[in-house]
Amino acid sequence: MLPKADLLKQAEHKAALTRIIDKAEQAIRTWEPVATDFLSPPELLEAQQVFDRLTDIHAIADGGYPQAERQRW
Repeated sequence: MLPKADLLKQAEHKAALTRIIDKAEQAIRTWEPVATDFLSPPELLEAQQVFDRLTDIHAIADGGYPQAERQRW
């Protein structure tokens, strides 16, 4: 699936990123959209930086209303 060890190698928020990677792998397996729990701004930023390097995943951040601080991804 995804290169989890490589993606987590320099991660600051390893626990959150591990959960996000697990969700991404679920989406790849089922071809169904999935949502993460709400992420803090630093967690979201790190996830975006990590997943921008991947071509198999398309992610959208949404907090339920414009300018929401915590968002799902």
